[in-house]
Amino acid sequence: MAQKLIRRGEVYWVDLSLPNLPNKEEKEKGIIHELQGPHPAIVISNNQQNLFSPLITIIPLTSQLDKIYPFEVETNLNNQKGKTLTDQITTIDKKD
Repeated sequence: MAQKLIRRGEVYWVDLSLPNLPNKEEKEKGIIHELQGPHPAIVISNNQQNLFSPLITIIPLTSQLDKIYPFEVETNLNNQKGKTLTDQITTIDKKD
């Protein structure tokens, strides 16, 4: 079965859960700052990497707009306002 080609600039849902999930108390205290759970993300790795590597590089998106920092960019995806979390660029396995 042929694998779908993931292209730079496309948006996919990804699971950003940490292997050792923080407990509720740690989340409430603000100890964990990374985005958790399923979120849309923009693929930023180049198409050659996306074709041959088992990994892709992404920028996660969130709809939490309470603060927008200078390094974040407002987005509008399917009429849903959000922002890019450029401080949380990460590389994930394509299987996830």
